[in-house]
Amino acid sequence: MTVSPDGRAVLMTGVFTSVGSQHHEQVFRLNLTSGGATVSAWTPSELETHCADSEPFYARDAGWSPDGSRIYTATTGFKVDGAPTTGPRTGPCDAIIAYPVTQARFAGHTWINYTGCDSLYSVAADASTVFAAGHERWVSNPQGCNVAGPGAIAHPGLSEVSAANGAAQAGPDRGRGQGAEDLLRTTAGLWIGSDNFLGTDTCAGHAGHMGICFLPA
Repeated sequence: MTVSPDGRAVLMTGVFTSVGSQHHEQVFRLNLTSGGATVSAWTPSELETHCADSEPFYARDAGWSPDGSRIYTATTGFKVDGAPTTGPRTGPCDAIIAYPVTQARFAGHTWINYTGCDSLYSVAADASTVFAAGHERWVSNPQGCNVAGPGAIAHPGLSEVSAANGAAQAGPDRGRGQGAEDLLRTTAGLWIGSDNFLGTDTCAGHAGHMGICFLPA
């Protein structure tokens, strides 16, 4: 779960098809009041798309922009169920996605950036940058699946993209391992919670940082 910057809403990710008698999949939003919580009608209908049947729960994390105007998701899923591995990526699978904050069900997204069939597990943002982590090798890779397609940018383990349009930004990466499961952006910097799978322990080019890594702002 992730609480909004103003403390008036919370995002929940998990395995469900309905919440509070409303149709929601992957992510839902609760509006918080002094009297309790109500389920928001906010829902991106593209998150009802089926990715690979081995990964039915693919929206692994959701976070807010600092001003509360956007919601970002980090997804796994490999590819849309039944889609080929060749050709342009489609759907919400294996991507960083930005959605507008509304009080309604809607189609589409503000922007999307594909890894090219590599999983993302966590997302966090500041005013200018969205950070996403998992065991990805690239971002800006809409033409590739387990290969670097035209225009792909290497960003292993930790990726930074523009909050404005989703374009890749320069920034530190980390060892891939199984993946970074959690990100927390504070005024001091970025905290990364990750594994040490296969001896992966590098973060921002420095060894010995398995488990928890901190990147100062």
